[in-house]
Amino acid sequence: MRLLQPSALLGLILYALCLGWTVHARAASLTIAAAADLQYVLAEVVQAYRAHRPGSRIEVIYGSSGKFYTQIKNGAPFDLYFSADIEYPKRLEAQGFAAGPTQRYAIGRIVL
Repeated sequence: MRLLQPSALLGLILYALCLGWTVHARAASLTIAAAADLQYVLAEVVQAYRAHRPGSRIEVIYGSSGKFYTQIKNGAPFDLYFSADIEYPKRLEAQGFAAGPTQRYAIGRIVL
């Protein structure tokens, strides 16, 4: 059973990108730290976003949620952080490293 349809996930992530861009409207680019498992969906989302905002520069860096957590605590300049584990963003928020409240973008299930 899927709790969130793929189209809803795309919409939610696109919404987050728009929020991030609004917050950093004067920035030359938007830098996103994303869990490696989002690579395929984010490529589609970034393409859709660029269609609505031609000329926008978005850099997506994929990797481990835990490593991004540590990098953000040490000053990494990410505008958005999509973690595979909600606890990392919650900890960053509690420690004062977040610009706004943590938002859940999906609930995953492991399937064998």
